[in-house]
Parts: sequence; structure tokens; C-alpha cells
Amino acid sequence: MSAGVVVIGYIFLIPSLIGVLVAAGLFFATGSATKDTAKKLKDEVAAELANAEVPQGIITKITDLKEVASADLSPLTEKQKDAVRSGQAKMAGGTIGVGIGAGLAGGTSLCVGFLSLVGALLGWLLVMKKRVLKCNQCGAVVPAS
Repeated sequence: MSAGVVVIGYIFLIPSLIGVLVAAGLFFATGSATKDTAKKLKDEVAAELANAEVPQGIITKITDLKEVASADLSPLTEKQKDAVRSGQAKMAGGTIGVGIGAGLAGGTSLCVGFLSLVGALLGWLLVMKKRVLKCNQCGAVVPAS
């Protein structure tokens, strides 16, 4: 290839390889951040319910996103029932939000990684040395393989 095409190949190749590495790092960081955020949400809701003096069995059901039976709620005070309803709503909404955020961030990093990989392949094809046969009389070029 001519020198100009090789330069263009390197212009594609180097940033694309960096993009693949960054996208891979972001993909794995998204998983870690999602896990940490979900744990923080669970701990926060459990602390709020414990402050309202809700029994531990109900707290466990709420933080595990399980249904709380009305029989479990009947001995609670109105303040405790409000705390339970608030905790259930916070867990449901927070879990949905964490899932949507993880999906968007993970999907974006996969798309960036794929596009960077395509750019790296294009750059590699432009940079790659190819063996050719060239006619001394007419200048025709044909692949050597």
C-alpha cells in the first residue's frame, strides 16, 4: 500500500484498539458498579426499616423483593406499615433503576467495543503488508498468494 494509505490505517488502528480496551474496562466496571449499587440500596432500605422497628423477618422479605403477607403486617403500627410500604416501593423502584442503568451502560460499552473492533480491523487491513507481484513492463500488480 502507499504511504498515505498506511498512515490512514494507523489513524484507524491505534484509536480503535484503545477504544476496544476502554469499552472492555467499562463493561466490567458496569457490572461491579451495579452490584455495589444494589447492595447499597438493600442496606439503606434495611436500615430505614430497622429504625422504624420493623421485625427482621419482614425486613428480609422486603430486601429480597418477596411479597409480605397481610397477616405479617397486622400486628404492626401505622408508622411501621408506612415504613414497610415505603421500603417496598424504594426496593422495587431502585431495583428497576439499577437494572435499566446497567443495561444502558453495558449495552453502550458493547456497541462502542464492537464499532472499535470494526475500526481496528479496517486499520489492520490498511496497515498489513501484502506480498504482490508487479510487472516490470506494464506495472500491473497481482496478489502473490
